[in-house]
Amino acid sequence: MKQTAEYLHSGDVIQLGEDPMRVLRIEWMWHGPAATWVRLQLRNLRTGQAAGPCLCAATTSFESLPLERKPGCRICRSADFGCVFTDGQDQEYELPAEAFGSRASYLEPAMLEPVTLLFYEGRAVAVELPPRVQRVIATTEAPGRASQYPTGRKLAALRGCRQPVVVPAECAAGDTVEIDTRTGQISGPVRPAHHEN
Repeated sequence: MKQTAEYLHSGDVIQLGEDPMRVLRIEWMWHGPAATWVRLQLRNLRTGQAAGPCLCAATTSFESLPLERKPGCRICRSADFGCVFTDGQDQEYELPAEAFGSRASYLEPAMLEPVTLLFYEGRAVAVELPPRVQRVIATTEAPGRASQYPTGRKLAALRGCRQPVVVPAECAAGDTVEIDTRTGQISGPVRPAHHEN
């Protein structure tokens, strides 16, 4: 399956030539009124070496690497380097923080939603979250700083998550928000969903 550069996220795994690459960072660049370019920082999963930067048009197509999928996994603990996942059969898999990329804002050790781990040559290299997750707001920024963000938005910390996110201005501490993990769009407050254990 092919994917264009404009829809890539940090943490995604693509194929560049014969090599499997993890997208570490995406930087948008504009050259002229009609041309949009993307600079990709990559890491070669086979060698572990950083590669790039790779400068390409936003419409450039990359081949998505065929990865083995293991659904139904859960986070069992977080660590300084990233997170440790379990498949429910006493098998644990370590993933570095760079494997989560922009999705790190939604991962929490106590998350109820199962995730899918993606493997390359028998090694866990990426995580795939459910299309939507719900998180509880722990704190929000002081109203005086709201002008730093788009109209009607403010910065908030999510309970159990390391990275802050930007939420609708009407949200307050204790509210539940819903996150589209594919686009990063956050809506809320919403009614908390019930999860089966």
